[in-house]
Amino acid sequence: MSDRPAEDRFPHDEGFASSAGALTSANADDVRAAVERVYEVFAKAKLSKPLVACPHCFTENDVRYLEKTPLRKFNNGDCSTIAHKTVSTLGTEKDLRYFLPRLLEHAAEGGDFVLLAGFLEKLVKAAKAWNPHEIAAAYAALKRISANAPEFSDFHDDDVKLYILELGDMASPQADSK
Repeated sequence: MSDRPAEDRFPHDEGFASSAGALTSANADDVRAAVERVYEVFAKAKLSKPLVACPHCFTENDVRYLEKTPLRKFNNGDCSTIAHKTVSTLGTEKDLRYFLPRLLEHAAEGGDFVLLAGFLEKLVKAAKAWNPHEIAAAYAALKRISANAPEFSDFHDDDVKLYILELGDMASPQADSK
């Protein structure tokens, strides 16, 4: 009997994405530019090889899918699971650096996060090992996404706001100028 789950988690159906994400706001160009900056800054980030995944949570097919799928090709359902499981049962803090650009884009699209505050808690913890440019880019994108998120968004949760502020405290003074 295998320790692996019977069914694959990936690829997902498209999954939930609000039509009212930050990329539909009046400042969509600024949000898109901030997200693209994160893609640029984290372009050299790679997944761990092999990608470590909980054998009770992910199949071998899931791991192969995550290793082989180009970052920008993960759909909203994929991103929701990755954001929820990264570091806890999928990959390490190093792998969060790889997934971060797509996950922030997912957030800007109004994508579903099982626990946005939990994801941001992992992000802030991981960011302590990042260089100042990475921290600044992630903070600038989160700041723009949250400022342009619809009123009903999880970005207005008090814990989420505190994690963004904590990341901002870690960011270099150039974070607001990028």
